[in-house]
Amino acid sequence: MENEASAIALEARELIKIYRMGAVEVHALRGVDVDFRESELIVLLGPSGSGKSTLLNILGGLDTPTSGTVRFRGQALTMDSERALNLYRRNHVGFVFQFGALDSKTGILVLEAILKINRELGTTTALITHNAVIADIANRVLYFADGRIVETRQNAVQRAPGELAW
Repeated sequence: MENEASAIALEARELIKIYRMGAVEVHALRGVDVDFRESELIVLLGPSGSGKSTLLNILGGLDTPTSGTVRFRGQALTMDSERALNLYRRNHVGFVFQFGALDSKTGILVLEAILKINRELGTTTALITHNAVIADIANRVLYFADGRIVETRQNAVQRAPGELAW
């Protein structure tokens, strides 16, 4: 697959994120190691609370890990510098948040737009979803449970959003 030879855009090693709420500790990430390659489209699947959003918030510079490292194009992200994180987000990161539940027709239009940007601009793109059907549009699928990546699947062929049956 072409993306296997692509340079690594984002690299995370031993990411741990613990949220503390009084005496309660929530282990959102438990030692996650992952690489996202240039121009790759990755789908993150898993139940609520499995660590998907926490991982993307850290990779996107919106949150910091309790421990572990993140590198963007080989350079360590300076997690303790808000200025550095602001520059990183401004110059290299984009977020699209879903506006409520989408019907299948609107969902397909949104996915087609995301795929177009991914292909034409060569962006590294990660999608979080609970809809397992969407995984078929990805180069690679990461399955999350209990703050860990429990399975990785490489798609031999990416399906077009219009081919998906919701």
